[in-house]
Amino acid sequence: MLITPNIPIRYTDISMTFTPNPVTGDINKLTNEDAIQSSVVNLVSTKNFEIPFHPEQGCSVMSSLFENITPMTSITIRRSIMDVLQNYEPRITLLGVQVQANPDSNGYDVIIIYQIVGTSTPITISMFLQKLR
Repeated sequence: MLITPNIPIRYTDISMTFTPNPVTGDINKLTNEDAIQSSVVNLVSTKNFEIPFHPEQGCSVMSSLFENITPMTSITIRRSIMDVLQNYEPRITLLGVQVQANPDSNGYDVIIIYQIVGTSTPITISMFLQKLR
């Protein structure tokens, strides 16, 4: 397969909000950076055994949130995020994951740094993980 350097690689996913386009009535789509960012957040938020017929695809972050807030739990969450992104998101090169415990808010501040394959610009996602019932 020949890739022309002048034509950027385009990634397209559907929006997980399922909001219709007001003009066409079709489900909105996400492209390039937005599509990959949505995929990264969804992978981190998905629990193991949540996806039918793919029990191996998911992240154990949500179950770790019910553990005591300790440095070991932060390391477990970091490792889990790194594993799921390296195994199930081939469109990115993971540059780093930082997990900082925030006991006052009862959760963890997470920063994920990656770059899209074929680009040199790093992208940063910041999220706050907390227990949900």
